[in-house]
Parts: sequence; structure tokens; C-alpha cells
Amino acid sequence: MEVQELMEGLCRKVGIPGELFEDGTLPFEIDGREVAIHAIAEVNSAVLIGSLGEPGPGSRVELYRKMLLEEHLLEKTLGASFSIDPQTGSFVLSRTLSCEGLTVDEFIAAAEQFITQLQHWAEVIRDYAPSPKDRTEDLNAAGVRRHARLR
Repeated sequence: MEVQELMEGLCRKVGIPGELFEDGTLPFEIDGREVAIHAIAEVNSAVLIGSLGEPGPGSRVELYRKMLLEEHLLEKTLGASFSIDPQTGSFVLSRTLSCEGLTVDEFIAAAEQFITQLQHWAEVIRDYAPSPKDRTEDLNAAGVRRHARLR
């Protein structure tokens, strides 16, 4: 099936009200979280995109490390990857899904799997609090910057 057909089938079966925008994007909301599926018809693929929010104040060194370790080889993120939205500064999770040979049910299962990952990482980011070690690294880095300016 073609990506647009799969997206329309998802809307019908799951009951998502909406139509594809002219650019091939289907935005919707799940549990207050923005999610979108973007069709790339030229390669019969879909990009699933979801906002993860932002962690609280403080250093993000340990959080970045955890995210990068989990993303290594895409095993623990089930093919999804992290980025930062340049307009909002919010963390984003995205996954490109080849639609070649997929049925609507398989497409829905992949979307549900992505949404489960999205919810998990949104909780990790929401609940993140820098450890004392992380805060010390911040202070050390700030001290190095101050020392460099004094010279």
C-alpha cells in the first residue's frame, strides 16, 4: 500500500478525525502530546514525529548521555531518534518507517509502538533532575569559562 492509503486507513480504524494536509502531514494529539505523521510519497515512507517536552532547569549532561546511549544502534529506541526542535527548543522523537508491503494493521502497530516510546521518553525527560555530580560538572565548566575570560 502507499503511505497516504496507510495514513487514511489509520484514521478510519483508530478514529482519528482529520485529513492529510497538502504537504502530506497528519497532525493529531494523544494524551495531550502533539504527534504528526508526515508522508514522503516519493519513497513510500512515513516519518512519525512527537514532542517530548523539556526537562526542568539545570544541567542536562546526564540526560543527553542517557539519550545518546539508548539511541546507539537504535535498539533501545526501536528505530527512533532524538533531536531538538529549533523553533521551540523542545526535545523531539522521530522515526522513519518504510511503508513498502505494510498493511494498515501493521502500520497502526508501528505507530502504536512509536507512541509508546514517545510516552516513555516524555516521562523520562519530564522527571529528569540533575544529580549532584551533574551540577558539579556544570560548576566546573563555568569555572573554566570564567578562568579563560580572566586571561
